[in-house]
Amino acid sequence: MKKVGRLIDKYLGEISPDQGLNISRFRDVAQSLPDSARNCFDGVYRARDIYLENYGICISISALSSTSSFGDLLVF
Repeated sequence: MKKVGRLIDKYLGEISPDQGLNISRFRDVAQSLPDSARNCFDGVYRARDIYLENYGICISISALSSTSSFGDLLVF
């Protein structure tokens, strides 16, 4: 499961610069794995930073909120 987690995090890094990627799709891909599938969340943080850098906008906290613990990762 850890290998799948690394693969998903790398995939997030690849798709995050895509201008057509909306926040809900990004969040859905990131949340597709349980937290236990990742050793750390560095890949998710990196992908989030790339996504926000490419959009150059502030996304509202309500768009990033989630019922899972992953929502806390995206709120800064």
